[in-house]
Parts: sequence; structure tokens; C-alpha cells
Amino acid sequence: MIFIKKGKEPHSLTEYKKQPHAFYDNCNKDDIRESLLREQGYLCAYCMRRITKAHMKIEHWYPESKLDVAECMDYSNMLGCCVGHKDHYDRAGDTCDTHKGDAEITLTPLNNDHIAKIKYRTGTGEIYSDDPVIEHDLNVTLNLNCKEQQLKENRKAVLKTIQNQIQKKGTLSRAKWAKILKMYTSVDSEGQRKEYAGIAIWYINRKLKC
Repeated sequence: MIFIKKGKEPHSLTEYKKQPHAFYDNCNKDDIRESLLREQGYLCAYCMRRITKAHMKIEHWYPESKLDVAECMDYSNMLGCCVGHKDHYDRAGDTCDTHKGDAEITLTPLNNDHIAKIKYRTGTGEIYSDDPVIEHDLNVTLNLNCKEQQLKENRKAVLKTIQNQIQKKGTLSRAKWAKILKMYTSVDSEGQRKEYAGIAIWYINRKLKC
């Protein structure tokens, strides 16, 4: 998970909310999806898998079921998430918003202080936190170490790529570390971030602090 900086809501949503009897289900969802994708670099806000306009969900961080009509259209409460299903008949394989359901969580990618409390185990790719509340959100509510979705393995593979680069190049200067970091904090020509960038950013920042 990485920090997400929210931008302005889509113009179509701003205009639609001015109409009498406006409600979330009838607003322009395509514009919202496009805006969320751009903000997040086409990655799920929670697990950091690649998402696309045709294959994503609009997540209400504070549960939609607990909001009034106007609050449901609050763009600052919306995130783009993966579909989250591995097997529609086995909820143990669900992740992210799909696993979260109507549960309330403390952890949000919109808060840099929360992101700073997230850690990874380099040997397994496991995501965790020493903060018990955030740890519960990561592993129980969002299920971000889901075995069925191979999230740990995918994060570990990203880390392995970086470690292989180091082995080939030998000891890296701070400038070279910073250059690698930029690859994971920036978007490419199509506005996309690298999948599972969170573990790479965390690992490189640790190296830069040494």
C-alpha cells in the first residue's frame, strides 16, 4: 500500500450533485473510475494489483451502507479497488473491499502516517504492522496476505527483482538507490505505477536511511 493523494472530483459528479434528487447509483461512474485510476496509477488502493476501468470496483472507504444520500457521493471517500474475488463461493479467498464488506477500518492510504506504520517481511513478502489496529485492518479486514491470491508471493517477486539488480551492480550509491526509488514512485508514459510498488518503496527507503 502507498500514499494516495486525492484530486478534485470529476466535473460531471460536481454538476450532477447540483441536481434535485441526485443519488450515487445514478451518477457517471465511468468518470469516477477514470479519475480514481489516474490518482492511483492504475493500482488497487489496498493490494496494489493492476486495475483497469473494465475490471475494478469503486470503494467507499467509510462503508456506503452507513452513509446518507449526499455522503455516498463524497469523492474524497472513494477509492479504486480490485474485484477482490478468487472464488465466488469461498470468501477466504477474497481481499480488499470485497473482503472488507461493510466493516469500518482505521487504515487509509490517504494518510501518510498510516503508510509509515506498514512493514514487510523480506523473506516472505508478508505485509504487517506493529500497530495492532492497523495490523488487524491489513490481515483480518482486508486480507492482504491472502494465500489464494498469492499476494505475498507477488510482493516477494518484486523485491527479488530489486535484489537481483543489486547483486549485478554491486554496492549502490545513494544516487543510484534514489534512481531506482523513482521508478516505483513515478508513473510511466501511460500513467501507470508498477504493481506492488509498496514493498519496493519501503525496502529502498530503508536502504537510503542506512
